[in-house]
Amino acid sequence: MPKKLHYNKLIINSNNKVKTMWNNVKTETQKINKDEIPPINVDGNVVKDHLNLPNIFNTYFTTVTDKMNVNNAVNRNVSSNDAYPLNYRHQVFVSQFPSIKLTPVSTKEIR
Repeated sequence: MPKKLHYNKLIINSNNKVKTMWNNVKTETQKINKDEIPPINVDGNVVKDHLNLPNIFNTYFTTVTDKMNVNNAVNRNVSSNDAYPLNYRHQVFVSQFPSIKLTPVSTKEIR
């Protein structure tokens, strides 16, 4: 209870209540502000190259529905011509969706 009163007092007396609240959260969770982009696991490979990450995300998000469509057909043991929700996209949108191009940014641009 004393800790709660202490934090309440800090927030009440603050000029920037939102910032003070988040500083309190950060203090309690002991999170460290990092400027590094963490590596991600892609198909069992750890990717640390932050310049390549936008291409990886672009490839993933532009092909995810096609992969789901194939996986569902295999898992359900059906042909690709059978009607199910993901096949609807192929019937309505004859051409492929345009690609989304992500470009690398620095941590300074994000802030």
